[in-house]
Amino acid sequence: MLPVTLQGAGKWELLFTANLQSPDQRLPITGIEVPSLFTSRYLASGATSDTSPLTWIRAGYLTQFSEDISIDSRFVFPNQAASNTIDLTTKLVKLNAIQLLTFSELAPSYRLFFQPVIWL
Repeated sequence: MLPVTLQGAGKWELLFTANLQSPDQRLPITGIEVPSLFTSRYLASGATSDTSPLTWIRAGYLTQFSEDISIDSRFVFPNQAASNTIDLTTKLVKLNAIQLLTFSELAPSYRLFFQPVIWL
């Protein structure tokens, strides 16, 4: 495995930030597709909540998906419409913490979908 240098100026850039809120406090926050195309397998992630108790650990889940891998979904689900979108990896996003997440190298580029936990 090749050594990777993750420290220092210019090693990180902000690709996305958002303030997610439910339009109605009785409804969960809707998941979102992060509007960026990623090529690095390393991602620093953070999620905060001003209203959650300090004992809560999970903010949600970040799913890496790709359209660069061509597997016809009808191979696995013969009675459904075809799709070439493949979920590669799902990672837990911790609440009030910064994490270094490592994603699969199976696709040269990928997108992310964030699904908050329903109790936030």
